[in-house]
Amino acid sequence: MLFGCRLSLLTRNATARVRSSDVFPSGGSRVVVVVVGAAGVGRRGFLAGLRGVCARGKAQNRYCSDHGLPSHPHGVRLLARLLDWMPQHWSTSAMTNATFTSMDVSTKEEWLNIGAETAKNQPRVAEGILKMLSEMHTIVDGFVTDQLTHALQTATMAERAGADDEVVVAALCHDIGKAISVPNHPAIAAAILKPYVRPEVHFMIEAHQDFQGKHYYGHFGMNPDARKKHEGHPAYELAAKFADEWDQKAFDPNYDTLPLEHFADRVRSVFAKAKFVAAD
Repeated sequence: MLFGCRLSLLTRNATARVRSSDVFPSGGSRVVVVVVGAAGVGRRGFLAGLRGVCARGKAQNRYCSDHGLPSHPHGVRLLARLLDWMPQHWSTSAMTNATFTSMDVSTKEEWLNIGAETAKNQPRVAEGILKMLSEMHTIVDGFVTDQLTHALQTATMAERAGADDEVVVAALCHDIGKAISVPNHPAIAAAILKPYVRPEVHFMIEAHQDFQGKHYYGHFGMNPDARKKHEGHPAYELAAKFADEWDQKAFDPNYDTLPLEHFADRVRSVFAKAKFVAAD
């Protein structure tokens, strides 16, 4: 209901025209039916169409009145009030969503809108990361600390060593992949971080298990020198520092570990804007 009237909005792919003949009274209640082509009609076009309907409706009513024919003044008056109301109060998101059901028939305009909507909703990424991290307290898997404590402790050590924001946030997220799959958790965490951090930081996380293996691979009959295959990489020293000075030491339940709230704003800052990363 709007101004005591029912408002129906119909969409037809077949037409982008809004016609004055679509404004009429019905069953004692004033009903406005606006027919709009769903594709390619944005906010400006929609409002312009309504203004055209209103103007044509007024002209039509004047003609009908002059010639003794039935007219529909209520519908036109409602449209005029609707035009005043819509720009401030009616979200047009439903009218600007894409209509394609297959990408090969999509338009540039639709993708530009999708990009704009995705950018507008970017804050949900950081909130999702924080939620995943908060739930890692349920993962212990035999360690003396749960995985949230380990993540927070690693990030705390990195911060206290003077690491920059990208490194600190990556340290916080380095084992976030364990929420999905432990065996390939470094690749999962690295993939999440890749659009938001510089390549050296991405490598630090992607290869961290090979570097950390120095401290425990021998117990499984694996090669503790697995990091050697990465020698010569520009981020080799950073990855070694991460594994040796922070990650492998961050299992102390008595350490003065900073809480998740301490890092929340930094997480939001790092995940605020993604760099487009094409598939390798």
